[in-house]
Amino acid sequence: RVQAELRELRRVKRSKLDSDVWTKTVISAIEEQLPHLAPTTRRPEPSPEPVTAEHFLVLSDLQLGSHVDVSEMGGLSVYSWEVFLDRLRRLEAEIVAIKQAHGGRAIRRLNILGLGDYADGQSIFRGQPFEIDRHVVQQNTEGPWEISQMLVRLLAEYDSIVMYTVYGNHGRLTERREAAPTHASWDFIFVKFLENMTSLSLDKQDRRRVQFVFADSWWLLVERLGCRLLLLHGEDIRSSLSIPYYGMERTRQRMTNLLQQHLPPNSGPITFDVMCTGHFHTPAFISTASGPILMSGCWPGASKFSAKTMQAAPA
Repeated sequence: RVQAELRELRRVKRSKLDSDVWTKTVISAIEEQLPHLAPTTRRPEPSPEPVTAEHFLVLSDLQLGSHVDVSEMGGLSVYSWEVFLDRLRRLEAEIVAIKQAHGGRAIRRLNILGLGDYADGQSIFRGQPFEIDRHVVQQNTEGPWEISQMLVRLLAEYDSIVMYTVYGNHGRLTERREAAPTHASWDFIFVKFLENMTSLSLDKQDRRRVQFVFADSWWLLVERLGCRLLLLHGEDIRSSLSIPYYGMERTRQRMTNLLQQHLPPNSGPITFDVMCTGHFHTPAFISTASGPILMSGCWPGASKFSAKTMQAAPA
């Protein structure tokens, strides 16, 4: 019996050593992907005006790493790492232009509503490795790096930037949908890297000006200036004849009823003002009897699946 226990202990020890080696190898491989930049300081001119408004940016369905070949699409769509970088530059330029044209120094805070599917993954459906141009480690290191540098530059425009995030279906670690902890997601890892890379690019004082709020569930309730926003990715919302309208409306009403039962009594009769979702790759603002729904578009546009199977052209 003693000999058997000793053999089992040696087996467990070898397994633990193998696990530690694998973990260190993965960490080392990821660290090699990380660029290095000296901390920088960016601070806008102070404003004496009172805060009456804030800016909101919906960031969803980037699906970094996804590759849409323009020839295979017959010219209908194109997406790649280079296209993502170009669109990110355009996004930053538009944010600055809107800020300077409408906000001035009175708009001091940028709220980023992250609705998931930041990276495309590489194993959520069969054949996905043939449709990506960045493997999953590159997606979750190079992508956050580029976005982190945009956030650092935007600190020249805003006093503070706060990103709220939920997680999408492309972040799952398995091909099939399975029960898993909320944070067992590439989306969580993506934003964690984004948080760390942003922090490493700033000095100690400016690090306090950028915050990241991670959802512990599939949904997150955000309140700013008296307005409540419910964030969720939306992969569980069902469509009818490829149209998610009725599913959206039902989900909004049911989430209202669900949260109303658990919010504190002094929260008032309105659980949330706007429901924000991604997943469906089509931007829309829908008015319903229970309140508005904001749907986010997507960065890749049409894919072979959406165009060939669904005859749809996401925006």
